[in-house]
Amino acid sequence: MDTPLIPRRIRLVPPQLGTYFRPSRVDHKSLFAFLAEGIPAGLSGVVFDPTLDAMQAELREEVCERKLQAVLDTRAMELALPGGFVGSRCSLPWAGDRLHQPDQLGGTAGRDWVKTIVEYAQQRNFTSIVAPTHYLADGIADPWFGIDHDLTIALREELDKAGLSFMPIYYRLALKSDAFFDPRQREQLRLSFQSLPADAIWLRVHPFGARSGARVVRKYIRACADLHPSALPLVAEKSGTVGLALLAFGAVGGIESGITVGEHFDANNLLSSRKSGKAFSPLARVYLHELQAFLSMKQARPLFENRTARAYLACKEDRCCPRGSDDTLENPKRHFLRRRTTEVARLSALPETLRAARYMEEILRPATDRMAKAVRLEPALVATR
Repeated sequence: MDTPLIPRRIRLVPPQLGTYFRPSRVDHKSLFAFLAEGIPAGLSGVVFDPTLDAMQAELREEVCERKLQAVLDTRAMELALPGGFVGSRCSLPWAGDRLHQPDQLGGTAGRDWVKTIVEYAQQRNFTSIVAPTHYLADGIADPWFGIDHDLTIALREELDKAGLSFMPIYYRLALKSDAFFDPRQREQLRLSFQSLPADAIWLRVHPFGARSGARVVRKYIRACADLHPSALPLVAEKSGTVGLALLAFGAVGGIESGITVGEHFDANNLLSSRKSGKAFSPLARVYLHELQAFLSMKQARPLFENRTARAYLACKEDRCCPRGSDDTLENPKRHFLRRRTTEVARLSALPETLRAARYMEEILRPATDRMAKAVRLEPALVATR
């Protein structure tokens, strides 16, 4: 006689949290080498700047081969701001010959513009795309708000026509914190999401990121909670180490940043015109994961010469830095990539109900305790404290 099948309870798998990295013109080799070691848990994808396509093509192919997301950021937001319409961005196929204005991209003109973007994405095998939205300087009253809605719908239709119905669209919501923290505007935004063919909302709030204080972070978390009924995943761009708190408290499901840089968004640099000079990337910083802080290489080297600092601040993970601070200083980008993905994977493995408490007990409180000693050794850490 066959034994009857008896249903048994299984533990629910917690929602997976993720992180996206945005390599600069000097990061692709470090990221390529990092991926060659294997795909770490907690890594969702890589965001690509089309102005760097020639030098990052090999990295994009590696990302696709490893079944990670190769995300195209069209830089549409920058092309519509005085400080962003400069340099190599002006040579993009969809850049045109002048600063973008809302009246340029309405109706048929907007659809033709979107077609150019879709053709570019199709030729290069991107797997997902950030919708070509713009900075809403006036919140929901900004003329770009309605235009961006129409452009996103047109993007979905053109992707489908091109045989790219599988490609997710990530709708970037870029706006001032005053608008994002306004309950009335948030409700209007949430309602607008219901008619958007978007697969996630990427948040870029000005000013917000690693330099934000506790009060601002709390308001950000509450604002995200009001958007959750839209059922669209939220990703916090340029959120830095603060992004770990957003993940732990359930505000967002993913975070995005540069590699040791790009952890704070300040739109002021884009809102004012500037001269087009030679492109450059800031120097890599050293991630002190025990403090949830960064130092420049110039600051970190003398700090780690102190035996006490090495004892409680140096990386002790053999797979990351077997020689401790020597490896961290020699390859700060690899150290950051490994530690950040480990932090995200660690939170992701926990049940949602435990994430906030574990973050406070195992990440934030120890960092706070260590910081009291660290600031005596390196005054530059006072601001982080």
